[in-house]
Amino acid sequence: MGELNGRDGVCYANGGIVPFRLEKLYNGQDGSLFAPDLVRILCMGECVYENPFCGLRLSEEEIAMAQCLTYFLAEKGYSAKEGAIDSLIAQNIEDAANGAM
Repeated sequence: MGELNGRDGVCYANGGIVPFRLEKLYNGQDGSLFAPDLVRILCMGECVYENPFCGLRLSEEEIAMAQCLTYFLAEKGYSAKEGAIDSLIAQNIEDAANGAM
C-alpha cells in the first residue's frame, strides 16, 4: 500500500513508511543513436517494468493500450492479426449495410 505523486512515492513496508522514486530509462537519450523509446522503469534500482514493445517507438499511453489489447486478445484466444482481420470484416459489413461500398 502506498502513494505515488509523479515519480516520487511512499509505501508502507517493514512497519514503517518508505520513500521511493521511479526512474524511467529511455533509448535515444544523451547522444544515443537509438530511436526515443521507453526501455524500463526502475524502483530503488530494481526493474519493476520492462517495455515489451521496445523498439516500436510507442508513447507511454500507446504502450499501455497495446498491453491491454494484447492481454484482451490472449484472454479470448485471438492473436492481434486475427483481431485486426475481424475488425476489418466488421467494418466491411457495416459499410455494406449503410450502402457505403
